[in-house]
Amino acid sequence: MAFESRTLIPLTVDQIIVRIIVLLAVYGTVLVFGFLLYSSYRDSNVSRISVSKLSDLDEEFEVGVSSLQVKNPKFLKVCFAGDYVHALKDAQQWFAAKDTEFKVALRAAGGPADVFNDDEHSSIVLLSHDSALILQLSWRAGLSVANFGCASVDGADIELKRYETNSSVRLFLPGATPKSPRGPGQARATLCAQKLERFVESIDEFLAQDPPTRFMSAAMRRYLPETGCRVEEVIRIVRASKFLVPLPENPAKYSIAFDNLDWRIGFVFEKNTGKITDPYIGSRHPPPPPFS
Repeated sequence: MAFESRTLIPLTVDQIIVRIIVLLAVYGTVLVFGFLLYSSYRDSNVSRISVSKLSDLDEEFEVGVSSLQVKNPKFLKVCFAGDYVHALKDAQQWFAAKDTEFKVALRAAGGPADVFNDDEHSSIVLLSHDSALILQLSWRAGLSVANFGCASVDGADIELKRYETNSSVRLFLPGATPKSPRGPGQARATLCAQKLERFVESIDEFLAQDPPTRFMSAAMRRYLPETGCRVEEVIRIVRASKFLVPLPENPAKYSIAFDNLDWRIGFVFEKNTGKITDPYIGSRHPPPPPFS
């Protein structure tokens, strides 16, 4: 019986390149599909409710004259978040290392909520071991939270404060745990340092992403302190920024600025008084000359 002999013809360089491209395309498609599937799963356990009047809270809370109580026993943690964009990312710091399951649920909520939260809202976030519910409170309707942090639900009441003079309602979370305390040996941060750290973090993220100007303006209004700042803490905090412009100095003040290719954001720090003045946001692109 005769056997047919075949000679293996080596692949050319072009053929090898084509096969590599095909394999990369196939595996790349699989990876993209897997990522989209994961994102869909991650976001599927995050729910949202817009709250424009007190009765909108009835679905999740027993609403009394002076307090709220969470109805659903699956929710074990409640968080009050007040930042306009990055509230939920920050809130991960409110949990101990043993609470990793809540951090996962909170991180899932943090993606969509970065858009859901903005400068005109604050939020209540209810967490189970694997899901999150975000209740967005409308400031324009007079609804807001009074303190930020997280606490165990444990049947505890959330205090409800009504103000007849301006028809507003504020909610207070007793026992809320704020951000993780500083490590041993670290001096307690002043209010100026706390606000300025958050301002620099916000500005860094904005300059990396180039968001709408209103977000940068909101960060400036919300976080940039006006008084009570110390020279050493201001310089330490601003130098942590990736976008800090080298500091010019005169004997009385620092002109502090952060920029990218499109924007420059800054303020003046008066060393002798500890005051921050003259905040500004400006485009780095000069306007076109007038048509003549």
